[in-house]
Amino acid sequence: MRLLVIYTFVFLLVCVGANAQGILEGRVFDYNTNLPLNKVNVSNVNSGRIVLSDSTGRFKVRAQKGDVLALHLSGYVPDTVLLLDLNPREFHLQIKAHQLNAVEIKGVKINSSTWVDDEFHGQTARYQYNKDGSRKGGLVFRFWYWNKDSRKERRMLGRLKNYELQDEIDRLFNLAFIAEHIPLKGTDLLDFRSLYRPSVKLYKSPGFNMLLYLNDSYREFISLPPEKRKLPPLAPFAP
Repeated sequence: MRLLVIYTFVFLLVCVGANAQGILEGRVFDYNTNLPLNKVNVSNVNSGRIVLSDSTGRFKVRAQKGDVLALHLSGYVPDTVLLLDLNPREFHLQIKAHQLNAVEIKGVKINSSTWVDDEFHGQTARYQYNKDGSRKGGLVFRFWYWNKDSRKERRMLGRLKNYELQDEIDRLFNLAFIAEHIPLKGTDLLDFRSLYRPSVKLYKSPGFNMLLYLNDSYREFISLPPEKRKLPPLAPFAP
């Protein structure tokens, strides 16, 4: 009789534990644009189970009350949530602030001696001399507008920095990155990249965020009529 009571008690504990677990259904969105986020890593910290959200932001994970979920996606601030129940719910992730890395220019030699006068430490004046090298009194004032070499060097540095930034934009705003965050494929994906590739001026602007810009551009793109979703054809070359 005592064994029957023990078995019954153990059976009830197992049933209660089984009923406490279930499936949590959720959906993940971008906090600013409310667009669904694909491939968000959703992990149950207590059980170690890990799932990924689909292209609509939806996911399902086995969990129970009191479990902690951790959500992570590259470019977004991670989030953790304590489950008080297993009702379906929505999650919103915030984009990390964009910081433009410093661009280092290498391989350019600048002849700084053309910019300064040794005796006057860069001032726009020097002493006057006789032909034999002796001083004859007075000063000669220099005006820097004539220094073509320094202007050329500054222009060269500007162009090189621009090229570096163009390459950096191409590395970041590539087809794989775009396809990972917005549901475009094939020619639509190619046309989108051609239309919305950020300019250097926009990329360098304060507060620019690549993911936020991508989401805003996608919303604008899908609102365009089909004929406007591609670059106009090039005019034929006239010899």
